[in-house]
Amino acid sequence: MAPPPPPFQLSATLNGHQADVRSVFSPSPSVILSSSRDKSAIAWVNNGAGWVIGRKWDGLGGFVGAVWGGEVNGEAYVVTGSQDSVLNAYLVPKSPSSSPDEFAAATSNDPSRTMIGHTSNVCCVDGLVGGDGLVSGSWDTTAIVWSSTFQQVQVLKAHSQTVWSVRSISPTQLLTGSADKTIVLWNKSTSSPASPWKESTRFFGHTDAVRCIASIPGGATFASSSNDGTIIIFALETGDALITLHGHTSFVYSLAFLPEREELVSVGEDRTMRVWNETGKNVQTIPIPATSVWTVGVLGNGDVVTGSSDGAVRVWTRSEERVAGVEERKALEEEVGKQKVDQQQIGDVKKDNVPGIEALAADGKKEGQVIMVKNEKNVVEAYQWSSGSWQKIGEVVDAVGSNRRQLHNGVEYDYVFDVDIQEGAPPLKLPYNAADNPYMAAKTFLEKNDLPPSYLEEVVKFIEKSTAGVTLGTASNDYVDPYTGASRYQSSSSSFPTTQPNASANEPYVDPYSGTARYTPGSASASAKAEEERKKKIAARAKEDVLPVETYLGFKAANLEALGKKLGEMEGGRVLGDAVRFVGLPKGALPSTEETKTNEGWEVEGLVGVLESWEAGKRFPVLDLVRLLASVSPSLAAYRSPSSSTIVQVILAAAEWNKPWEATKERETNTMLAFRALANLFSTKNGKEALLSEPGCEELLRSIIDGPSYNALNKNIRVALSTVVLK
Repeated sequence: MAPPPPPFQLSATLNGHQADVRSVFSPSPSVILSSSRDKSAIAWVNNGAGWVIGRKWDGLGGFVGAVWGGEVNGEAYVVTGSQDSVLNAYLVPKSPSSSPDEFAAATSNDPSRTMIGHTSNVCCVDGLVGGDGLVSGSWDTTAIVWSSTFQQVQVLKAHSQTVWSVRSISPTQLLTGSADKTIVLWNKSTSSPASPWKESTRFFGHTDAVRCIASIPGGATFASSSNDGTIIIFALETGDALITLHGHTSFVYSLAFLPEREELVSVGEDRTMRVWNETGKNVQTIPIPATSVWTVGVLGNGDVVTGSSDGAVRVWTRSEERVAGVEERKALEEEVGKQKVDQQQIGDVKKDNVPGIEALAADGKKEGQVIMVKNEKNVVEAYQWSSGSWQKIGEVVDAVGSNRRQLHNGVEYDYVFDVDIQEGAPPLKLPYNAADNPYMAAKTFLEKNDLPPSYLEEVVKFIEKSTAGVTLGTASNDYVDPYTGASRYQSSSSSFPTTQPNASANEPYVDPYSGTARYTPGSASASAKAEEERKKKIAARAKEDVLPVETYLGFKAANLEALGKKLGEMEGGRVLGDAVRFVGLPKGALPSTEETKTNEGWEVEGLVGVLESWEAGKRFPVLDLVRLLASVSPSLAAYRSPSSSTIVQVILAAAEWNKPWEATKERETNTMLAFRALANLFSTKNGKEALLSEPGCEELLRSIIDGPSYNALNKNIRVALSTVVLK
């Protein structure tokens, strides 16, 4: 019997993306391809000394959910699939040079071919065995086969929901997996040249969306993973489910096959990578410090690559020669240990019954087992049995009570909304922080849960309505408690229908959130009445929204406990504690704007120093604090730096307002908070006088107006900017 292989260890962490890495692929041991929600794809090249960026394709059409690389018609290509429903093929060197500069020089920034055929987000792509073309899958419920000249051969229509995975397993066979819980085998026939691909077998077994299909050499079997948390090995010929692998505790997003030892590697929403041997046993579980581990691939040398929601691409190896240094591995372990783990994810165990740290002296019962222990500071921590030892995976947090922040997948949020999809089904969770961009939060929610992009505006309105101007104790079913996030969203009865994919005129419309608001075509009089009511509501809203607006909008709602905690966690943040306490008395209420204090108990200089020294990604809690101080602190309005800069100039500089605009989450958040701070500042007598007394007041206002194009800004920034310019 062969000895067990050594465990996988971290080899490298590749940082180049600014958002979730949704897809990875390795066409050779020296090249890794990755694509991201940051609208980019990267070709990483190993130059012998480590992984570096050989080429980065920026500004693609929305987030890039799919990437593949290989030969098509004798030439080497990198292919991406994007949110704009387009596939792009980039010609690359067949044998990538060890020099990333040479690789980049030989690789075009412009696509050699563009494939248009899908009508919604392209979420998967694979090369046909033999290099005769490609196959892609989309939210539009179809897969498309493309020829070796990148022309559309056939649209494959067999699924009723998103096609999450496509896999070519032989020159005449391919598989498609869908959110409709099924997998379809397609066989290529020569009898019908116009539509050569025919549905052959449909595979059942999963109880939720199929997310990935992995081909297994030999052709007799294949593996699939699902939102139901399982992996199933199917017999290709009979359609039987041979083995079901259990271990993941949430969605299993991606699979890859390790041919050397006939092993499977899987990743998912439970923040782990798991290795399964040929008998179906989970032989290694590696925790990864990210909310979602979206994708996994295998390099030709046996290494494994993962992509996750923290924007990192990580390479894992069994080779001692390629293992990362001790410090890098220790840093990863510490990062994993800082995660928050919901007690409900581990089991209903009372903290009084949790053993002490001595429990770690005993071996785990199985790979991936999680236990809770109480450390010397009486803090309950979670440890996972991995590769023969216990690894800390985070601090255990109770289910959030009425005065706590909400916990979702081990991460704390200001709000976690329940979104009902259908009657009798568990609600989906929509996590949100007060400082988040609601458009980004809504987009992420729709993408993760395979909901149509057409619902974006409705979800954004729900978030904005549920998080604006709500005070503790408000008795209303229309809003959510801002402290607990305890609320459930159901689409209103006045929501009018939106076309569903593949829906005929006679099929009932089911509201995608509640599952209860069904639309059935009624009589002409009923339709006319409904249309009249709809027009009245639109007219009423128009009257409310139309200019002129004669008073400033206030941006004064705050979760001071969360803000203080966030500042305290960051280096240098504790020096701002006095300012937090100033705006937080009494019991979170802002001091009276009419009250002038000679001694406010905090110093503007320290605040400005942090704004000017902290990097852009860390500024948002400080800008949020400035927003609150702006309407109540005379000393803030009167601030002048040694170089005579005003607080207005400091705030604009912190938002990088005069730099070329980039619609990143970091930039949008900082800009929104900066203009909310200015709006609050100018709404006070002291603030307005401080601005108007400036010799360069006109130039200052001009710099605000002449900033990035208004159309390039999101709704929240526009509202804040407009109320600044208004007066």
